[in-house]
Amino acid sequence: MMPDDDLATIPTPNLGRGVERIPGIGGQVSLPGEGQVILPDENTITTTTTTTNNNQQADEVDENVFARLRSYLGEYGLTSLEGMLNDLLARGIEDEASVLYELRGTDVFKKRFAANQARQAAGLPALTPRSYVDMENTYREVLRRGGMLEYFNRQDVFESLISGDVSPSELYDRMTNAYQVVRDADPAVKAQMQRLYNVEEKDLAAYFLEPKTSVSMLKRRADAAKIAAIGQERSGMQLSAPTAEDIAARGYTATQAAEAFGTIGRQAELYEPLQGGEERISEEQRVGAAFGYDTAAALDVERRKAARLAQFRGGGQFAATTGATSGSIQTGAGTAQ
Repeated sequence: MMPDDDLATIPTPNLGRGVERIPGIGGQVSLPGEGQVILPDENTITTTTTTTNNNQQADEVDENVFARLRSYLGEYGLTSLEGMLNDLLARGIEDEASVLYELRGTDVFKKRFAANQARQAAGLPALTPRSYVDMENTYREVLRRGGMLEYFNRQDVFESLISGDVSPSELYDRMTNAYQVVRDADPAVKAQMQRLYNVEEKDLAAYFLEPKTSVSMLKRRADAAKIAAIGQERSGMQLSAPTAEDIAARGYTATQAAEAFGTIGRQAELYEPLQGGEERISEEQRVGAAFGYDTAAALDVERRKAARLAQFRGGGQFAATTGATSGSIQTGAGTAQ
């Protein structure tokens, strides 16, 4: 269809007397005499109207396509690329997939979906923009249900989770079975998290959401902090992280731990060397003997207890050096009268 501006009469000598044809239009008009006005026939009017309508429809289609793609950019956080979107539409690129393909090479796009680069470096597949955004929204819902959205509704948090391939169920597990256990615990447990793992209370949530540390390890460390707090309270011992984790991994309950550490507290003097030839009983041996999983350590403790009682009863060096002035002597296995 020719534009309206080209709808002009063109002389055609062989068409007959006083008649001209309008290109692209089937109608004919008589050549006017002087003072006459050319009136186009019905075909001319109809065709011109159709051309105008088609142009209007094309403009509307362009606007609809732009609005649709613009909404995609807004949803993906890429509104700063609207100028480039206009250029793509001018080139006839109108579907979402093609537009995203053209945009993916920009720095804005790479920064918005930065976790994909980390995923690929780790041998994981990159997520499509749609899957990426859907995952972020799912994380938000999990955080909202856990009461933590206001603290972690940040791009860097989602980037870390996606980079680490953390599923929504794993995120929920990290919150409910690891972080909240410590968050809602006694202050002594939080203090142990700082002593054992150098994690201050203000950093607890970020620590438990870090994908580099497995959920199972986080749970073990949370349990270890609880065990260490009980140990500190009942025996005065400050456990090392490996010892606390070992006890936690063995599945002892808080009640069992309290009983074992109570035994360690009552026998504190027994573990220290008081006679020639005695050696200090280590933390691992004390714990293993008290909890009952180190039979060799338990035998060592029992031998020392028996030796000291024997020396006390025989009035040997131990009894002399501990010297009782009130009728009672500390053997390390209790008080002998």
